[in-house]
Amino acid sequence: MSQTVLHGVISPTARNAHGRAGAAAPLGDRARELSPFDAFCHLMPKWRVTSEPVMTPPTPVSERRSGAMSERRRRRLLLDISREAARLFWEQGVTATTGEQIADAMGLSVRTLWRHFRNKESCAEPIIEQNVEALMAMLRRWPAHLSLEDHFAAEFAERVREPDVRRSTDDLISIQMVGLADTEPALRSSWLMVCDRVEREMAVVIGSRLRASLDDPQVRLHAAAAAAVVRVVNEDISRELLAERYDRVDARRLSQRLAHAVRTSTGGAVGDPVAES
Repeated sequence: MSQTVLHGVISPTARNAHGRAGAAAPLGDRARELSPFDAFCHLMPKWRVTSEPVMTPPTPVSERRSGAMSERRRRRLLLDISREAARLFWEQGVTATTGEQIADAMGLSVRTLWRHFRNKESCAEPIIEQNVEALMAMLRRWPAHLSLEDHFAAEFAERVREPDVRRSTDDLISIQMVGLADTEPALRSSWLMVCDRVEREMAVVIGSRLRASLDDPQVRLHAAAAAAVVRVVNEDISRELLAERYDRVDARRLSQRLAHAVRTSTGGAVGDPVAES
């Protein structure tokens, strides 16, 4: 079974159940013209709000039926489900989408769906979390001798050399879900669950950077502040994109905006180079 994970994203030619634009346009040679969230998380040079349908390699039925599913297979399945749930949420609204519809679209039983997710809205978490994880991975790679701004600039240059169109499509789906979370309380709960995980990851990064224990109150305060700015920046990007307030974003400016926000929110404690351990 193959499934289309994205049926067009944000085009002025059509509207979805929420009154937002949503028709497809071919990506073609414009693979580098991607979403602002892609620019933010994957550091691409620019974006346009268009995408072509992407066929997702599904989890084989034999894997889904096996008694002992590996963690890798499980994660792949959860992402497949999340993409399909997000598509349904976007096309017909969260309220109108049922767990039965999500399970049916994936060729699963409802019982199997609830084995992996606590409710239908939580089905959106894996696709959102995947994109936030890209940022956290970038922070975990932050070398001691670089400032946050310089590190982002270096990562930016590397990502531009190796664009990932498939990941950019997932970024667009994530933007849609974060945007819907503004008006869908249950979906916002799922988004905030992801943000809570970001805070925990931030504590590890910051604690290592400052050579302090994770139990240090100052580390926890800095982590909470940094995670909050990540949430706000993501929400702002989603709102601006979905409102079609612009059609191109300077990814370098976005990355510097985030670095400045992290530095400011932590009172300057996080952002500078530190001594090599």
